[in-house]
Amino acid sequence: MAWSVLVLTLGGSSLLYLLIQRGAATRVTSLLYLVPPTTAVMAWLLFGEALTGLVLAGLALTALGVGLVVRDPVPASAARA
Repeated sequence: MAWSVLVLTLGGSSLLYLLIQRGAATRVTSLLYLVPPTTAVMAWLLFGEALTGLVLAGLALTALGVGLVVRDPVPASAARA
């Protein structure tokens, strides 16, 4: 119970607010999409849950989408070159 209250709730919320203060809110909140894939991988590691092809495809698609949002934008001068 203490882990859920102190670390997950207070720690997670505090970290989210700290990241929002330091960067763009869209980039930070896009990281929330990584929670389900991370949970699936943790369930596989800790409990032996199956990672099916559909789960792996979802992991890859989610990682690609978050990567596109979080990456640094290409400067206009570099895009023309």
